[in-house]
Amino acid sequence: MLKLELCQSFSVHINIPKDELNVNDLIIFCKNASHRFFHLLFEKLVTSLQQHILEQALGAAWKPRQSIAAPWECPRCRSRYGFRRRGRRPRSLKTSVGSVSFSLFQVTCCDCNKTFSPFPKLFAIASRHRISRELEQLMCSVVKDLSYAKTAKTVNLFCEVQLSPHSVHKTVQHYGARATIVEDLSHITHLEIDSTKIKAADNERGIDVHLALSVGASHRKGKRIYRDKHLVNVEVAQHPETTKEVLKKSHVDQVVLDGHSGLEGYIQKEKLPMTIQRCLFHVPRTAAHMLYLDGLSCLEGRDLVKPMKKFLFNENVSVKKRLRQYDNLLFEFRKNGYTSTCKFLENARPNLYTYKQFAETDLHGRTISIVERQFREVNRRMENGARWTPAGAQNLLNLKLIEELNNQSYDYLWKVRKKRKSSFEVILC
Repeated sequence: MLKLELCQSFSVHINIPKDELNVNDLIIFCKNASHRFFHLLFEKLVTSLQQHILEQALGAAWKPRQSIAAPWECPRCRSRYGFRRRGRRPRSLKTSVGSVSFSLFQVTCCDCNKTFSPFPKLFAIASRHRISRELEQLMCSVVKDLSYAKTAKTVNLFCEVQLSPHSVHKTVQHYGARATIVEDLSHITHLEIDSTKIKAADNERGIDVHLALSVGASHRKGKRIYRDKHLVNVEVAQHPETTKEVLKKSHVDQVVLDGHSGLEGYIQKEKLPMTIQRCLFHVPRTAAHMLYLDGLSCLEGRDLVKPMKKFLFNENVSVKKRLRQYDNLLFEFRKNGYTSTCKFLENARPNLYTYKQFAETDLHGRTISIVERQFREVNRRMENGARWTPAGAQNLLNLKLIEELNNQSYDYLWKVRKKRKSSFEVILC
């Protein structure tokens, strides 16, 4: 354990008017005092750590020696021996507790006469970077629910720093492009896949967001039942090409689809060993739209599919009887000449009740309700009155969904270290 004894005394003078004393004034005073104390402590701690590292590598300042390799190397000649102290230079960082200023000690290489500071690399401070990583992580956690401008305003208000929406956007694009799923998802058995449109690209109607979630067991927390879910893939594109690659490489038993993205035909064409389940919620909804294409009004189409909504989800009736009712309705549509509707219902019929072969009591495999619930949050965040670029939307959704659904991948993005038994001990006297 590294022990640094920082001998420093602080004197506090408080002038409080007797006639204006209230708890809010005391809170503001304590907040300002804590910020001032933090800045002094941080500067003292950084200085002491650098002095300790220099003494361990180069010896005392009045008696220099170097018998061991330094924990750094010269950026010019790559030497790890032969350094001497060479003053210090100022540095500042924007953090979650405000802007902090400190000094970085410098050394000079005796072989090539290069002067540099080894501590930015040792302290994980990026070159020419003025924002700390923990503040960037805070920004990415806030921006998943707020716009770039509101995120900058919120961070500036609570952290007492000056950030622009451009800085927030730059941070999101930097880390969103590097956010990937690192968990081993080879054990997943059920997938729910759906797509929604967002206002992006040059297309007037927007571009599709394809989302694939793995659905696991359910558990009760209080009075509510929650379903285990993990992000498998999110793709902002007109066609789900990466989603097809995921299906090809995975060992999934069941895939729940709505029949709109073309993935059902891809699975059948590639002869992938997985069972397709049509979303029972989308069947009557799409049938009503098909009736509109066949010449009926929206109200007439909704009235004709009302019987379908009743028997599709009726678990008290056998599957055989429900399919008989489905065929009777299909016969009526064929007799009235609704060709587009009949074609859709015929294609959906073989995959209406395939979920029954997995679990008789597990009814979550009937619909893609979990994905639809996630799309509500996606659409709420992406509807900001502006038009996104596909890359910008992809990077933001990577951060948003990975943080909410894949904690291990999000921690890996920020290189979060495990808690260690050892810790720093600071003694103020």
